[in-house]
Amino acid sequence: MALGGLQLQVSTNVVLFVVAAFAVAGLLSYVLTPVAIWIAGRAGAIDEPDSARRIHRAPVARLGGLAVGTTFVLVGIGAIAIGRMAVDGGAAAIPASPRIGDAQVLALFMGVAVALLLGFIDDRWQIRARWQLLGQLLLAGI
Repeated sequence: MALGGLQLQVSTNVVLFVVAAFAVAGLLSYVLTPVAIWIAGRAGAIDEPDSARRIHRAPVARLGGLAVGTTFVLVGIGAIAIGRMAVDGGAAAIPASPRIGDAQVLALFMGVAVALLLGFIDDRWQIRARWQLLGQLLLAGI
């Protein structure tokens, strides 16, 4: 399969690896969501149904992005570790990408950490849209 000038060979092992990563991510998000709800309660990141814009009738915990972002980072680190072990061990089950270096991976995970921080700040203190946009523009620079 050609993709942007690259010739990719998709093996059964790669497909199984991706399916397993998705399954682990789904399970981990399911497990971390109650933790995020608990943290939201402790941090005061609760959405109260106090205006005409709210459609819920009972208070709702925020910080769902915390579970999703944490899952992304943990599964990403696990996938990278497994991929490197497979390559170091001589197995070709999971192809390594020579174009993605440690600096790019670190930038990706730092970007996720900053996005989680911005999301937490917004969920806790409900910042104005212009400040959210500014934070996202700064995040895009990472």
